[in-house]
Amino acid sequence: MVQVILPYDPSLYFSVSLRSFWGQWSRPAGQLLRHIFYYPCGGLFRIWLSIPVMFLLSAISHYHVRFVLVGDIISVMWWNIIFGVTGLATLFEIAGDRFMER
Repeated sequence: MVQVILPYDPSLYFSVSLRSFWGQWSRPAGQLLRHIFYYPCGGLFRIWLSIPVMFLLSAISHYHVRFVLVGDIISVMWWNIIFGVTGLATLFEIAGDRFMER
């Protein structure tokens, strides 16, 4: 049986947290990265490794797109900043949720 996954959920922009936003953003690519890298890196059991790896891979995947659209290789730095900040924010959100559960 084939399951069709829509790339963007219409309720994406009404997300209440970064986790739910990134969970809905480009779901086919996210599921592919999650199964190939996130789970083997430890998933929620090793968030200090798995989340930075996911955001790093996501940033790297955007390098070529940015170069083709803008033609500026310096813009790679901006992808690192954008994905680095959102990755750290997501990491702190998950760690905070886990801390509050205890």
